[in-house]
Amino acid sequence: MPSLIHTDPNPIRLGPAPDPYTPPYESVWVSFIPVEPDPGVIHHTLVMHDTLEPERMPTRAGIEAFLDRVHRDAVSRPSYWHCFAGINRSAFGLAAYLYRFRGMRISEAIATLRERRGRMILSNSLFEARLRGWYGAPAEHEFANPWGQRFHALDYVPSAEDVPDDPLIGSVD
Repeated sequence: MPSLIHTDPNPIRLGPAPDPYTPPYESVWVSFIPVEPDPGVIHHTLVMHDTLEPERMPTRAGIEAFLDRVHRDAVSRPSYWHCFAGINRSAFGLAAYLYRFRGMRISEAIATLRERRGRMILSNSLFEARLRGWYGAPAEHEFANPWGQRFHALDYVPSAEDVPDDPLIGSVD
């Protein structure tokens, strides 16, 4: 089920991949997985892997160019941000968007996503480390994942131990 994340100037919702029988009503879809766009919907896609391999992550320039394109439509229309589960990839993109275009500090954007969508948001520690390293003030570089492991964004080296077996999120590819 989609979660309302932000409302000013237009609503932003975050959730799982759209159900073909009950698609979201937003006129702009921001997808981080390949999907067939609904007719009449403005669709932006950046296919990402939910990965702990830094070399498979988009670059900061690539994310920002994508968000610039999204913003041209999302500034004046409601938007729906999604990946498969609406937890990591879409939350990564939306946190960067909230920082760049809605005036939030990156720690505030991440906290808002977790408050409105659930504590498992950005359970992929590499994604959170990237966001905090790119956009965070020095005080925002320290963070803990949902299991309480502490990290520093600028020193973070991902490992499989960062994502314990958890039936709520499954495996990270």
